[in-house]
Amino acid sequence: MHVAEFLAVIHPPGGENPALSLAQRYAPSSITPLRLAEGGLLLCRWDGKSVPAQGVVAAIDGTGGAPEASLPRGLIDAGDAPRGVLAAARQHQSYLWLDGGGRLTCWTDHLGMSRVYQARVNDCLLLSDDPALLAGSDPAPDLAGVCSFLVNGYVLRDRTVFEQVSSIPVASVATIEPKGIYARPYWRHQPGADIWTDRAEAGRELWSRITAAVLDRARGNHAMVALSGGYDSAALLGILHGAGHPVSTFSFVVGEPRPGSDADVARRRAASLGIAHRFYRFDEDFDIAGMLRSHLDSGLILRKACYEIGAYERACADAPGDAVMFFGDEAFGQGAFRIGSDHELLASTALKSPAILSRLTPHLPEDRADLLRAALWPVYDEILALPRMRTDEDTKDMLFLASYLCANMVEMRRQTVGRRRPIAMPHLDLAVIDMARHVPCRLRTGKRFFEAVARRNLPDLFRIRGAEHSQGQPVIATEMRRQRRSLDQEIRGLATGIPGIIAPEGLSAALDELCATPVLPVSRSQKMTKAVLRFAVKRGLVPHVLLDAYRRRYWCMFETGADEASLLMRALHLSMTFDRLSGRQARAMAEPRPTVSLSA
Repeated sequence: MHVAEFLAVIHPPGGENPALSLAQRYAPSSITPLRLAEGGLLLCRWDGKSVPAQGVVAAIDGTGGAPEASLPRGLIDAGDAPRGVLAAARQHQSYLWLDGGGRLTCWTDHLGMSRVYQARVNDCLLLSDDPALLAGSDPAPDLAGVCSFLVNGYVLRDRTVFEQVSSIPVASVATIEPKGIYARPYWRHQPGADIWTDRAEAGRELWSRITAAVLDRARGNHAMVALSGGYDSAALLGILHGAGHPVSTFSFVVGEPRPGSDADVARRRAASLGIAHRFYRFDEDFDIAGMLRSHLDSGLILRKACYEIGAYERACADAPGDAVMFFGDEAFGQGAFRIGSDHELLASTALKSPAILSRLTPHLPEDRADLLRAALWPVYDEILALPRMRTDEDTKDMLFLASYLCANMVEMRRQTVGRRRPIAMPHLDLAVIDMARHVPCRLRTGKRFFEAVARRNLPDLFRIRGAEHSQGQPVIATEMRRQRRSLDQEIRGLATGIPGIIAPEGLSAALDELCATPVLPVSRSQKMTKAVLRFAVKRGLVPHVLLDAYRRRYWCMFETGADEASLLMRALHLSMTFDRLSGRQARAMAEPRPTVSLSA
């Protein structure tokens, strides 16, 4: 189970006793304490070593933090701080830095992979890498955070699902004082002028930057690549194999791999390079309640409840000890549909309408239903109020990076793999994203430009055609019906549900309603239409006007969004979170705590 790597209790001078009391209540017993010069207490696990009097006191990289081995080269010397820390923060690591005067500064990474959370208790400011640690013994939900999680599967902006607990903004340098945190950005997700306008030149530069990012993150370690059947993960495989790095591959599959499926394509591409490929099947032991418990065990950061977590647990167990997990998520490839309204702008960044909550409202207290729907709109208004770029496409790309990749995908990868396993997302290297900011829309959107670059540089690998259909995920609604009895037992074992929002009885009623609804079969004509359109879109054969109309009808997630099964699964996920957190905090506060003494 994940244990917080650090807790900082920043208090005004003379407020030592309250700080010690808070430390004894919240902090793990294995921490090393350190007094800050102008009031405060920093509690930090440092691999059994004493916390330095000056320099990096917490290195948060999502893999358990801390020892010198996890620090970037050139940062061991405390005197090398700001420049070295900033360079490291731009590559998925965050740091707490203590200067010679006892002042604390936080440098957060540019994508939010290693977040630092804050909360205030009385006159003290609390910091930790675990938001659940700061939520208190009787955690109250943040309505906007809860609604965002239910509707979108992740929490928007710097919020969490816990009231009064938020994260320090990503890509920022924060000065931390007892009275508050003052954060200033060092980088923004903001498209710039079109510099890379020549297609061939842009392709060469993009491949050069991605290759450099891949090799920088491999550094001779064993690389494990989850092959999806697409171009992104296969490109990572080709680069790693071409450089001679030890590499292995795996895929997720429901049933046995079928010809033309993503699993089949992944296996064939790995075989073309002489690499043995492993399959992890979801249908062998897939358990929804167990999946959600695994998410809680990996840390209560609360991002989308992802069915892959169990498969990744098995893949990690089979991996060599030094293995790095590689992911192919990228900044090139967002959907290219044209923006005609603010609703479509939100949809283009994978955000969904608060109206979707109406599917849960029959099971909510009457005074909460309208309140929940209203809670999410102000957050969307904040997003729409951000400065618009030169074009709607530029604005869409900026919001996609800020509200989807950084708020959801990156941290979901960390949660899925676990806090102790290093991960790499080379396509989201800052050098690659900065290039994506400076290419025209025609090269930045859709997949065709990146696919052409990958084919040109890895021709043998991509002679194998891409996947025609997916075989890599279970159908949650079907699984809920099949696992109805075990899910009902899980719900009946809950004590709280989501406090003040939905009780366990409401979850049971929603499950009963879902299971009583007949499954409508998909007709053969619908399957054929979808297959033909998918082929036409992939080959660029559909005129833009028809493609836009089709996307508005079928792909506008803002209007369609999550189905009842997804909403119910996320509500159960939240309920299990609050239930476990309340019990854990109550038990921790009842246990005798060791005396925490301050170092000199």
